[in-house]
Amino acid sequence: MLRRRVRRRATRHALRPRRHADRLHRRRHRGPRRRRADGRDRRVPALGRLAQAGPRRRFGLGVGPAAHRRRAPLRPAGRRHADRRVVPPAARPVLSHAVTRAVPHTTDPTWPEIAEDRFAGTIRGDTPSGCAVALLGAADDLGVRLNHGRPGAADGPRAFRAALARFGTTYDAARRAPLDVPVFDAGDLVPARGDTDEALTETHARLTEACAALHAMGLVTAVIGGGHDLTFPAVRALADHAGGAVGGINVDPHLDVRETVGSGMPYRRLIDGGFLNPRRFVELGAGRFSNSRAHAEWLAGLGATIILDTDSAPADAVDRAIGVALPEAGSAGFVSIDLDVIDGSRAPGVSSVNPAGLPVGAVCDIARRAGADGRVGHFDIMELCPPHDDPPGAGRTARVAALIFLHFIAGFAQRGGAAP
Repeated sequence: MLRRRVRRRATRHALRPRRHADRLHRRRHRGPRRRRADGRDRRVPALGRLAQAGPRRRFGLGVGPAAHRRRAPLRPAGRRHADRRVVPPAARPVLSHAVTRAVPHTTDPTWPEIAEDRFAGTIRGDTPSGCAVALLGAADDLGVRLNHGRPGAADGPRAFRAALARFGTTYDAARRAPLDVPVFDAGDLVPARGDTDEALTETHARLTEACAALHAMGLVTAVIGGGHDLTFPAVRALADHAGGAVGGINVDPHLDVRETVGSGMPYRRLIDGGFLNPRRFVELGAGRFSNSRAHAEWLAGLGATIILDTDSAPADAVDRAIGVALPEAGSAGFVSIDLDVIDGSRAPGVSSVNPAGLPVGAVCDIARRAGADGRVGHFDIMELCPPHDDPPGAGRTARVAALIFLHFIAGFAQRGGAAP
């Protein structure tokens, strides 16, 4: 019996590969800790479970737990983006978490590297003190999806900032003056989780609170979206701040007065809620074949004004729209631009492409007039949908949105830089 046990033990050790025994030996006897040339240990200490949360990096200096644990100390100062360039800390707006928390339901914005002498380099992120305009990203397209539209507008604010970082200097050649309007970047709205009507309602409540906080700071809000339904909570905040129903201009081929929840219902909600005076509401650039008879008759019955994209010259149409929406010196109002009002050959990256919309120059003139009018307390650019740009990722439509925003700022400079 003893001989049989010894024979079995010897056979088991003989079949074990030698390299396996060597590996076991190396694990038990590691020897002294060696240091790299840069002074860091080769062995990475174990981290807690919370520190290891999140996806691991699959490129760069190795993969696996050790690679993603040593990622933070190895990368240089600055922030990496999708194009893998490192953004110098001095080239992006300075952010303060204390200020960001003062604007509820928002996160810090993400800026790529900003080119030299660009207007984006003057945008502040540390404090709203001394600023006149608040830039706010509304990164949500749930309303578009509920409306069975093309998703992707949730990426609009990111694409807009990327375009503004490379396009638009601090000099206005038409005015022969610097573009010196102080702008505060309030970050991006944090939408509610979920794909239901209730989630959209919660997102709207959050945007209303964020815009209300900015109005309380004395700032004019400039929101970049995002589904066009987000105009509803933004204008609701303006009406609350003004103390009553406001007037406004919707630059859009669609009337957006649907009964169902989604991106096509903002102005019905505003009118039904008493936040928008229908007799001071103008639908500018409405498409001839883009709306139902029931919606057009509903608006006309309330006294709203509908100006088709073929009715008159753009300049005359804008004069007429402003005269209706803002008839008095002390009245408050808004201007909302849906990018699908622009001809699709110039702005393909939108939620709903327009085969024959307005020229870019006409929309820029509307934005400039909105900026110059001290009665306009809210301005937005909606439905920027980067995934559907042509070619994808080229940023053509995002640059158009940046150009429209710069015209709004150029008009605002004529106010003397003071918020209304």
